[in-house]
Amino acid sequence: MVDVAAVKQWIESAQYNQLMDLVKGELGFKVGDDQVAEILLKHDVNKMNSAGLSIQNLSECAHRKVEFCKYLSAKFSVIKGSENEQEGGGEDDQVLEELPFYKNFLNLHLIEFCILNVKPDFLEVYLKSIRIPNSKKYAAQLKKSFSSI
Repeated sequence: MVDVAAVKQWIESAQYNQLMDLVKGELGFKVGDDQVAEILLKHDVNKMNSAGLSIQNLSECAHRKVEFCKYLSAKFSVIKGSENEQEGGGEDDQVLEELPFYKNFLNLHLIEFCILNVKPDFLEVYLKSIRIPNSKKYAAQLKKSFSSI
Protein backbone atom coordinates (compact mmCIF):
# COMPACT_ATOMS: atom_id res chain seq x y z
CA MET A 1 0.00 0.00 0.00
CA VAL A 2 1.22 3.43 -0.95
CA ASP A 3 0.81 6.38 1.44
CA VAL A 4 1.00 10.17 1.15
CA ALA A 5 4.55 10.35 2.54
CA ALA A 6 5.78 7.89 -0.10
CA VAL A 7 4.12 9.83 -2.93
CA LYS A 8 5.54 13.10 -1.64
CA GLN A 9 9.01 11.57 -1.45
CA TRP A 10 8.57 10.16 -4.97
CA ILE A 11 7.66 13.51 -6.57
CA GLU A 12 10.64 15.11 -4.84
CA SER A 13 13.05 12.41 -6.05
CA ALA A 14 15.78 13.05 -8.59
CA GLN A 15 14.34 10.41 -10.93
CA TYR A 16 10.87 12.00 -10.98
CA ASN A 17 12.33 15.46 -11.50
CA GLN A 18 14.53 14.26 -14.37
CA LEU A 19 11.45 12.79 -16.04
CA MET A 20 9.56 16.02 -15.37
CA ASP A 21 12.35 18.08 -16.96
CA LEU A 22 12.29 15.86 -20.05
CA VAL A 23 8.51 16.08 -20.36
CA LYS A 24 8.58 19.85 -19.95
CA GLY A 25 11.34 20.16 -22.54
CA GLU A 26 9.95 17.71 -25.08
CA LEU A 27 6.26 18.53 -24.80
CA GLY A 28 6.37 22.13 -23.59
CA PHE A 29 4.21 21.59 -20.50
CA LYS A 30 4.23 24.32 -17.90
CA VAL A 31 4.54 23.00 -14.35
CA GLY A 32 4.28 25.06 -11.19
CA ASP A 33 6.89 24.98 -8.45
CA ASP A 34 4.37 25.29 -5.62
CA GLN A 35 4.11 22.64 -2.93
CA VAL A 36 1.52 20.02 -3.91
CA ALA A 37 -1.52 20.04 -1.62
CA GLU A 38 -1.97 16.94 0.50
CA ILE A 39 -5.44 16.33 -0.96
CA LEU A 40 -3.90 15.93 -4.42
CA LEU A 41 -1.34 13.49 -3.03
CA LYS A 42 -4.21 11.52 -1.46
CA HIS A 43 -5.83 11.25 -4.89
CA ASP A 44 -2.55 9.85 -6.24
CA VAL A 45 -2.43 7.37 -3.34
CA ASN A 46 -5.97 6.21 -4.09
CA LYS A 47 -5.20 5.77 -7.79
CA MET A 48 -1.98 3.86 -7.15
CA ASN A 49 -3.69 1.60 -4.64
CA SER A 50 -6.65 1.05 -7.00
CA ALA A 51 -4.17 0.07 -9.71
CA GLY A 52 -2.26 -2.21 -7.33
CA LEU A 53 0.95 -0.34 -8.09
CA SER A 54 3.80 0.72 -5.84
CA ILE A 55 6.22 3.61 -6.09
CA GLN A 56 8.76 1.03 -7.25
CA ASN A 57 6.48 0.11 -10.16
CA LEU A 58 6.21 3.77 -11.17
CA SER A 59 9.97 4.15 -10.82
CA GLU A 60 10.57 1.22 -13.16
CA CYS A 61 8.24 2.73 -15.77
CA ALA A 62 9.80 6.16 -15.29
CA HIS A 63 13.16 4.72 -16.41
CA ARG A 64 11.65 4.44 -19.89
CA LYS A 65 11.72 8.21 -20.33
CA VAL A 66 11.70 8.47 -24.11
CA GLU A 67 8.94 5.89 -24.52
CA PHE A 68 6.90 7.62 -21.79
CA CYS A 69 7.24 11.01 -23.53
CA LYS A 70 6.11 9.45 -26.80
CA TYR A 71 3.12 7.90 -25.00
CA LEU A 72 2.16 11.25 -23.44
CA SER A 73 2.41 13.02 -26.76
CA ALA A 74 0.31 10.36 -28.48
CA LYS A 75 -2.21 10.35 -25.63
CA PHE A 76 -2.79 14.09 -25.74
CA SER A 77 -3.09 13.91 -29.52
CA VAL A 78 -5.65 11.07 -29.40
CA ILE A 79 -7.84 12.52 -26.64
CA LYS A 80 -7.77 16.08 -27.99
CA GLY A 81 -11.31 17.32 -28.29
CA SER A 82 -12.81 14.69 -25.99
CA GLU A 83 -11.62 16.12 -22.66
CA ASN A 84 -15.16 16.84 -21.47
CA GLU A 85 -16.04 13.16 -21.82
CA GLN A 86 -13.38 12.15 -19.27
CA GLU A 87 -14.44 14.94 -16.92
CA GLY A 88 -18.09 13.96 -17.12
CA GLY A 89 -19.24 17.32 -18.47
CA GLY A 90 -21.25 17.78 -21.60
CA GLU A 91 -20.73 21.46 -22.19
CA ASP A 92 -17.66 23.25 -23.48
CA ASP A 93 -15.65 24.94 -20.76
CA GLN A 94 -14.93 28.64 -20.85
CA VAL A 95 -11.21 29.09 -20.20
CA LEU A 96 -10.59 32.08 -17.95
CA GLU A 97 -6.93 31.47 -17.28
CA GLU A 98 -4.59 28.62 -18.11
CA LEU A 99 -2.58 27.63 -15.04
CA PRO A 100 0.47 25.36 -14.95
CA PHE A 101 0.17 21.70 -14.01
CA TYR A 102 0.80 20.68 -10.43
CA LYS A 103 4.12 18.92 -9.93
CA ASN A 104 2.46 15.55 -9.27
CA PHE A 105 0.59 15.45 -12.59
CA LEU A 106 2.88 12.79 -14.07
CA ASN A 107 1.67 10.20 -11.55
CA LEU A 108 -1.68 9.70 -13.27
CA HIS A 109 0.01 9.20 -16.63
CA LEU A 110 2.68 6.92 -15.15
CA ILE A 111 -0.04 4.75 -13.60
CA GLU A 112 -1.76 4.37 -16.97
CA PHE A 113 1.58 3.75 -18.68
CA CYS A 114 2.47 1.04 -16.13
CA ILE A 115 -0.88 -0.68 -16.53
CA LEU A 116 -0.57 -0.61 -20.31
CA ASN A 117 2.91 -2.14 -20.02
CA VAL A 118 2.18 -4.83 -17.47
CA LYS A 119 -1.52 -5.66 -17.50
CA PRO A 120 -3.40 -3.87 -20.30
CA ASP A 121 -6.54 -5.98 -19.79
CA PHE A 122 -6.86 -4.40 -16.32
CA LEU A 123 -6.98 -0.83 -17.68
CA GLU A 124 -10.75 -0.59 -18.05
CA VAL A 125 -11.31 -2.10 -14.59
CA TYR A 126 -8.91 0.46 -13.12
CA LEU A 127 -10.57 3.37 -14.92
CA LYS A 128 -13.99 2.27 -13.67
CA SER A 129 -12.63 1.90 -10.13
CA ILE A 130 -11.48 5.54 -10.12
CA ARG A 131 -14.82 6.56 -11.65
CA ILE A 132 -13.74 7.84 -15.04
CA PRO A 133 -16.84 8.54 -17.17
CA ASN A 134 -16.92 6.69 -20.48
CA SER A 135 -14.10 4.49 -19.20
CA LYS A 136 -14.44 1.99 -22.05
CA LYS A 137 -13.89 4.68 -24.69
CA TYR A 138 -11.08 6.29 -22.68
CA ALA A 139 -9.38 2.89 -22.26
CA ALA A 140 -9.55 2.38 -26.04
CA GLN A 141 -8.00 5.83 -26.57
CA LEU A 142 -5.17 5.03 -24.14
CA LYS A 143 -4.51 1.66 -25.77
CA LYS A 144 -4.42 3.34 -29.18
CA SER A 145 -1.94 5.91 -27.85
CA PHE A 146 0.22 3.21 -26.33
CA SER A 147 0.22 1.06 -29.47
CA SER A 148 1.39 4.00 -31.56
CA ILE A 149 4.73 4.32 -29.76
